[in-house]
Amino acid sequence: MIKLVENNVLVLEKRALDCFIAERINRFTVKVMIGESTRYAHINNTGRLRDLLVNGRRAYCYEINGSKLNCRIYAVEERYGFAIIDTLLQEKIFETIVREGLLSVFGMCHSIKGKPRVKNRIYDYLLSCENTSFLVEIKSATMRLKEIYASYPDTRTDRGVKHIVYLPDDAKSIGAIPVLVFIAGLRSVEAVVPNYIAEPRILNAIDASTKKGLLVQGLSLYVSDEDPQKIIVDKQNLPVIMAPL
Repeated sequence: MIKLVENNVLVLEKRALDCFIAERINRFTVKVMIGESTRYAHINNTGRLRDLLVNGRRAYCYEINGSKLNCRIYAVEERYGFAIIDTLLQEKIFETIVREGLLSVFGMCHSIKGKPRVKNRIYDYLLSCENTSFLVEIKSATMRLKEIYASYPDTRTDRGVKHIVYLPDDAKSIGAIPVLVFIAGLRSVEAVVPNYIAEPRILNAIDASTKKGLLVQGLSLYVSDEDPQKIIVDKQNLPVIMAPL
């Protein structure tokens, strides 16, 4: 799905389709226009995305072999380019750069296990890296605040807060280090800021978990202006600001 071609450049191995948002149908479906054709596209993101999924907004899709939907939106135009909203694509990018040893927090990893179950909770990854294992939860930060900050979440999320709360103890139970990774799919951001307005519990949840050993990592990506199939890894150690703005 994605291939690393340079240290910070990846290529989507699917043809990018230029499209326009016509109407959001439900949580996971958006009606789009591709040329003169009306299509129904899948959204792989549980956020509300109200500032992005605006009627008439330009976007990029790629083909999928779904039983009901045959394309997926992966990026939507915003003030500074295109926001990467497809969490599956974000995860594949994360896997690729981890496998190449490009994230210093992990070093070189010889095993990447997706969707590990720990105490009946499913996390995103269990990484075996050199002499250490990491239990990783990824959060997609696609909401822009005050021009220069990426933020998560854009709505209340019981599941998101619970993951953060339980991650340290669940990691400890399997001898792993807990890591929370915010992936900012936005260009020209200087930091990630947890959105305490949309989810008032999130700052306390992260603060309590960091006191139990949780590592918090930021990473930013954006779509190249030259080619919509090229994804640029912008900041591999994007700061995370743990305080109200």
